[in-house]
Amino acid sequence: MSLAALILVLWFLVKAKEDVRKIGLTLIFAGGLANLVDRVVSGCVRDFIAIWIFPTFNLSDIAITFGVVVTLYALVINERKGLAKSDEHNF
Repeated sequence: MSLAALILVLWFLVKAKEDVRKIGLTLIFAGGLANLVDRVVSGCVRDFIAIWIFPTFNLSDIAITFGVVVTLYALVINERKGLAKSDEHNF
């Protein structure tokens, strides 16, 4: 499943045109790849960062989370630009 998700993210990364979206997808890909390598090498993904109120996580989880946030931000900005352009054409 992880390999299929990585291939899908890589496909979106190759198709991405905006730099911000590329950055987000690269973070997701790198975090997913690191988790996959960890799972293949040691048989499990090791979470080692424990903060009092949060679940335990690792650097790959941080990369994936920030990648999702950046990618969603890029999608929202792109959507707003598209709406602004369509409004210009309507007048």
